[in-house]
Amino acid sequence: MKSILKSATNQRSHFTPPRLNNLITKLLLYIVVLTITPNFAFAQSGCNCSTGLNLTGSTISLANLVATAQLPFGSTSISCISVPANATLVIDTDYTFSGTTFNMGEQSSIFIEPTIRLTLQSNCDLKNCDDSYWYGITLAPGYFNPTGGQLDMSNSTIANAQTAISTKHRSQIRLVGNKIENNVKGLSILGYLSFINFGDPDDFSGNTFFRNNYGIYMVHAHLLDLGDKNATSPSVRNTIDTYLDAAIYMYECRDVGIYEMGITGEFNSSPNSSFGKRAIDIIGSGGITVENCDVFPYLYPLSSAFGIPKYGIFADNCIDVKLEKNRIFALAAAIYINHNLPLEYTKFDIQDNDIWGQHGIWVENFLTDTASGTQLLIKNNKIDHVFTGSLLHPEIPGGITLRNIHVPYIIQDNTITEISDILDNYYWAGDYVRGLTLQLCTGLGLVENNTLDAEPELIPSTGIGIFDSRNAILIENEISAVLHDDEPPSIGIATWGSSSISFCCNTIDDTNIGTEFASANNNIKFYTTEYGAHDTALYFPPAASINKQFNTGNTWAGATTELDAFYNGDQLIAQLNAPFRTQTSNINSSKILPSGWFFLSGTDPYCGQQGFNCSDFIPSTTTTEFTNSDTLALTEVGAENEYVLRFEQQRQLYRKLKEFPELITASEGMSDFYDVADGGIIGAFDAVDQQFLNLSVFPDTLKAAFDSYFQYLDSLSTEVEQIKDAYPLASPSEKSLLLDTLGNITDEIAYALEDLDSLYALAENQYSANVAQLLEDNDALSATQTWELNEQEINVLFFKFLAGVIDTFTNTEKAYIISLAEECPQFEGAGVYKARLLRGHLVDSTFIGYNESQCLQTEEGRPTSSWNNDSKHGQIRVYPNPATDKIWIQFSNTPDKESLLILRDHTGRNILSKKIEYGSETSLNIAGIPSGIYMLSWYSNDSLSGAEKVIISR
Repeated sequence: MKSILKSATNQRSHFTPPRLNNLITKLLLYIVVLTITPNFAFAQSGCNCSTGLNLTGSTISLANLVATAQLPFGSTSISCISVPANATLVIDTDYTFSGTTFNMGEQSSIFIEPTIRLTLQSNCDLKNCDDSYWYGITLAPGYFNPTGGQLDMSNSTIANAQTAISTKHRSQIRLVGNKIENNVKGLSILGYLSFINFGDPDDFSGNTFFRNNYGIYMVHAHLLDLGDKNATSPSVRNTIDTYLDAAIYMYECRDVGIYEMGITGEFNSSPNSSFGKRAIDIIGSGGITVENCDVFPYLYPLSSAFGIPKYGIFADNCIDVKLEKNRIFALAAAIYINHNLPLEYTKFDIQDNDIWGQHGIWVENFLTDTASGTQLLIKNNKIDHVFTGSLLHPEIPGGITLRNIHVPYIIQDNTITEISDILDNYYWAGDYVRGLTLQLCTGLGLVENNTLDAEPELIPSTGIGIFDSRNAILIENEISAVLHDDEPPSIGIATWGSSSISFCCNTIDDTNIGTEFASANNNIKFYTTEYGAHDTALYFPPAASINKQFNTGNTWAGATTELDAFYNGDQLIAQLNAPFRTQTSNINSSKILPSGWFFLSGTDPYCGQQGFNCSDFIPSTTTTEFTNSDTLALTEVGAENEYVLRFEQQRQLYRKLKEFPELITASEGMSDFYDVADGGIIGAFDAVDQQFLNLSVFPDTLKAAFDSYFQYLDSLSTEVEQIKDAYPLASPSEKSLLLDTLGNITDEIAYALEDLDSLYALAENQYSANVAQLLEDNDALSATQTWELNEQEINVLFFKFLAGVIDTFTNTEKAYIISLAEECPQFEGAGVYKARLLRGHLVDSTFIGYNESQCLQTEEGRPTSSWNNDSKHGQIRVYPNPATDKIWIQFSNTPDKESLLILRDHTGRNILSKKIEYGSETSLNIAGIPSGIYMLSWYSNDSLSGAEKVIISR
């Protein structure tokens, strides 16, 4: 106490954290505020009061009105006061109005001077009186005074203003039982705002914000709690009912808590707008808590999508966020978090929430890979996945999705249930529902004790999907579904292109495919999985791989089985790329294809046995593990499609040798391989991949500047907590000193938040430069093989989409994505999987899932185009393909006179076109067109009749 009070006797100097000398230019980011009159505005007829006080002039002093006896001293219950257009009523003396109607003219306003208190009570009504908006109540800032303006408003209404109540730095409020309606912004908070009764949550309670563009709008707000953070259960003390853009908007705020807020209504903006319908929108903020809040539409669950917010909680570029005990129904994603900041002490806690929505929790772009300790915790959330008619958030809907996460994370004790049959009868999609997805994640992750359940017919096509990720641990998760009679199949766990993944003591029941390992996976520890009923428990598409598995303890044999294990290739490939050893009792040897794949011997562990511990099978470090199985990448190619597999395995081997350079010289063959890969296409692809992962890894000077500011803000927040703890027991004089100290601290935080604007601007510029360089380097890849060209071409859309450069695709880009996504990856390469991830954003009605079993194993048996009506992307056949100088095109039907062929590149640019008269075949001269991947489209009577990918390679 003495140390705190001592500091209050001294003038606090403005602290300036270390800047980036000659680097930072003061670039102030600004918020564009909607000022268009909402469609629900209404006018009042006539401004003058029939009885009461009709004011005149442009600046009207309340003190002068009292001094001239137009108003009684101190307070009045006068029935009506009119304020003319363009006039300002200045509150320059403490005053109380009871039951007064204020008729506010166009662009009129009320301004409360520093230290002055305006009290509005007992049904005061402030509203516009003509056909346009007034400016609302503004509280003066308090930079050079103990406090700014003060507003004590209870049981009253304020309507039809640009900003109903605009609070400035160090002003004070008490808002209890008010209705704030039909304003562009309901309550605006700029800077530090305290309650009139310091620390009393009842000073902000029982308010309803109705039909505002923004219910509560905050910029640089800090050290503020709205609601009672000590409540043990939600009582919804304040309500935001129907909004146009965001119920609560926060931009670069610090240490703000939102508690017991009810957000509901029939919302008036399009659900497909890129910005609108975010219930709580948090940008560039830190120390944010949202707890015990409700985000629900009217009449849940019977209301249409019109009544559901697009996003429940949307957090972009934030640090230190806690979301707990909230109930959220959202149309696109209940909780969406995009981090994208190069900060090493970020922490997100998402716990104990009840969620309904197309996406439950979606988190992406945690890009610092040097952080220690868990930075992302998703625990004990109950998620009901509900499909609401159209997909409004990019990619595959489902329970929890993590994408591009390179920090430690935990996903634990969550329950994810598919209940879409309540609101719709059918998904026009196959692999478009996943309970839990890890995509492009490399941070050390624990996925433990989660329950994924499907009711009763529609199921997550994939319970858990792991794609191009590393260093994840999956322990004691339960996945249950319903066996499908038709395509697409249900899949318990799907994994492709991943390494250092450990599975231990998971159970999978009632799935068509229990687990699927596609593409080049290695360092897989696949232990003690227990399967129930299934069509195929363990499935490998052609040419897929993992490392050797010895005595795994998996129990494949189920009650209803067609196959326990199926490698869709020949015995030699299976033994090279996915050998298994298990005891006879754990698998039916007659239901293994190919029959020589498994070695039936040894004694397997099991989950309940004494001394068995899943920690024995998890990655010991956050770096990818190197195993003897990686040398398979150097073995001789045995079949045509093995070239693609070896290419993927060699890329992983090259990356591991870079992580463990001492192994490069382990043998002459390894050294020779590394030299060739490092100087060739493998090293070039790896460099582009790593460049993508490091888009937001900024220069050390910029990172240091961010760290300095946030560490400084943390230290100030600690001082504030000390003041709050000391205040209740302090004497009146001590309280005064504490509040003075607090005011000085809030000034310092305000300055720091303003300075951060320039850092954010620099970070955005650096990020844009990184994306541009990535695309340039990808374009420079010397790709020659079909699978290399495929990946190089799809990378352009893949990188742009994931980097946020584009959020949708042209029709030509969609056709290209669909075409590549439906190819066989063992021939067309890893680009197929990237196209499939992008196709998850399209959700077109032609898609019913990928059937890898239809992909054949040899070049001679490679699938060709089909003329039947089930052909997804064309009624034309192109040959030769790849081609050099000329291609021939065959048509399924005789072209009409108005038919046209157009060849486009991946950007949609027309390369050449040709009108078609008659005949079932024609040709195109492509001799002058550069090598690459193109889309050939056939238009008949101005509508698209077919499309096919064309590869030009010389």
